[in-house]
Amino acid sequence: MPSLEGSRPILIELQALVVPTAFGMPRRTAEGVDVNRVSLLVAVMEKRLGIHLNNQDIFVNIAGGHEGGRARCRFRSDRCHSPSNFKDKVVDPEMAVFGEVGLGGEVRGVSQSEVRVKEASRMDLSDV
Repeated sequence: MPSLEGSRPILIELQALVVPTAFGMPRRTAEGVDVNRVSLLVAVMEKRLGIHLNNQDIFVNIAGGHEGGRARCRFRSDRCHSPSNFKDKVVDPEMAVFGEVGLGGEVRGVSQSEVRVKEASRMDLSDV
């Protein structure tokens, strides 16, 4: 996903793994992103998309160890990756997505969209 660190565009790979929990309480693990934001997005996906994740462990990772919170990442990618992983559907690796997910499940635009799209195109990501 194209993000910004200050005014500089950077591409971040957000990975998600969704698996049935082996315990009574599902785990929410996040590396490089705020675990509370992940929990919030899971709740939005359950309520607004009808995807039931209450018996699934969810692991989210920013590849390469980048701290997503510092770069002010928005997580429309979560909207693609977690459900796709849950349903065993592959997301095109050349696709970059960005936006801000609201509590109503709507995806809002973010600032400097043109800069983000330009950076994604520069890195040969065709579907933005």
